[in-house]
Formats: sequence, structure tokens, C-alpha cells
Amino acid sequence: MAVRHTWRTKDGLKTGELTQAKAIRLKCLDCSGWNWKEVELCPVKNCPLWPFRFGKPSKAKGAA
Repeated sequence: MAVRHTWRTKDGLKTGELTQAKAIRLKCLDCSGWNWKEVELCPVKNCPLWPFRFGKPSKAKGAA
């Protein structure tokens, strides 16, 4: 279910509908300086969003 929300992007604020998965991906991008490679290599494994940074629970080693 998508929810209408305003979020920050590298280009400023945007408003629209976000699913949970998209909201998590946007937060991870924001945290990593808008660089997908940094999201992939994220070292903050104790972050509650870490397992979901690609939109679904990660099966990667060390995932919470």
C-alpha cells in the first residue's frame, strides 16, 4: 500500500506516493550520499533497515 509523503532527494523535496520498499531504498540512498554502490557496500549492519536496503530482506551473510 502506497502512502502520500514528502521526501528529500539529491535534487530537493518531492511529494508523491511511496511504498514501504521505496521509502527504505530512498532512506538508504540519502544515508549513503545518493550513491547506489555505497548502499550495496553499507557497513552499518546494525541499522534496522540494512536487511531491506534492496527492497526485500537480504539473504546476505551477516543480515539481521
